[in-house]
Amino acid sequence: MPKLKHGTIIPTREDDAAITSAATSDPDAMPYTDTEWGKVKTLVRIGRPKAEITKERITIRLSRDVVTQFRSTGEGWQTRMDSALRQYALEHPLAIHPEKNTSHNLTIETLIKIPCWVTKNVKRKT
Repeated sequence: MPKLKHGTIIPTREDDAAITSAATSDPDAMPYTDTEWGKVKTLVRIGRPKAEITKERITIRLSRDVVTQFRSTGEGWQTRMDSALRQYALEHPLAIHPEKNTSHNLTIETLIKIPCWVTKNVKRKT
């Protein structure tokens, strides 16, 4: 049992019985039985809803002026930075190392899975 504040008055068994009797005699304030509590379902889900596409947590070092500019836009600056990086990735498709992969149809979903040997300076075979 948690510690109570100094001066807290704990009701006696008689007081508790009187309170319970008064509550059960009021038809508008009938307490739930254990069976009724078992049927209760939560109406509101606590917390953020699960995203269909989750993001990856990384550590990255960026120029101070770039971070300052995004932060100055207010709440949601990290989402706006993610959008800017996503737009750049779509506008500047990466070349795949020709010996390792010949697929050139990149989508945003495949950009997430591109390995470290990928570079935009590598020219693909034609």
